Amino acid sequence: MLPGFLSDKLVYWIHIRKFNANYHDVYIETDQDEKFTFNFKQNLQPEELEEIHEFCRHYLKS
Repeated sequence: MLPGFLSDKLVYWIHIRKFNANYHDVYIETDQDEKFTFNFKQNLQPEELEEIHEFCRHYLKS
C-alpha cells in the first residue's frame, strides 16, 4: 500500500519496472509508467540502505 493518496494504492511487485532507494528517498516506476517518489522523515543508515538493495537484488533482480 502506498500512503499519502486519497485512497490507498496497491502496487504489485511484478509491476515494478524500476526501484531506486537512496539515503533520503525511494523512487518507484511501474510498468504502467506511474512514477512515485517518497521522502523519508530521516535519512537511512548505511546498513538499512544495504538491506533494501539486497532485497531488490533478490526479489526484483535489480
